[in-house]
Amino acid sequence: MEYLFTFSGNHLKAGYCQPIFAEDYGKARMKMFDLFGDNWGFQYSRAEWDRMKNDPTRCWEMEIELPAIKEDD
Repeated sequence: MEYLFTFSGNHLKAGYCQPIFAEDYGKARMKMFDLFGDNWGFQYSRAEWDRMKNDPTRCWEMEIELPAIKEDD
């Protein structure tokens, strides 16, 4: 499964999102904690992300996707 994580506004990667491929929600979250501690914003599934991205009522810019990371990288 693919999950996407956003960064808080004061993070160096603000405006970007980190895709992570993992077996499940929890393992993706643990990988994000391993990489960035608790210095990130929100977690989305690819389906949730695409729904937001394609929503015609969305009034904000979507974050730019960084290169994907795999759970076991």
